[in-house]
Amino acid sequence: MPTSNPPDGSNHRRDERHEITFNAMLVIDKDVHATAIENISTGGAKLKTAAPVSVAKDTDCALRVDSLGEFPGQVAWCRGGSVGIAFNDSDWRMADAIMALAMHS
Repeated sequence: MPTSNPPDGSNHRRDERHEITFNAMLVIDKDVHATAIENISTGGAKLKTAAPVSVAKDTDCALRVDSLGEFPGQVAWCRGGSVGIAFNDSDWRMADAIMALAMHS
């Protein structure tokens, strides 16, 4: 499974990110936005939204993945059609989800 770390080997993130393409939903309050997961780690994910989303940093949200459930977190950043989220779930639950997504991408 490809990972997305800088070519110089440096990595300021705690967790290794895995590049995947998988459809999911971003849930913010009662709004549900179609997204594609671009990369994911046990700590967070980068999502590409089907339509631009404007949401404040630290807003509660969840990543909804069919057959895997919802993964709660907060918005880490938002730039037009991309959203970064930081997960609240434990590392083992996210590790299981990453493995399942990798097998289906």
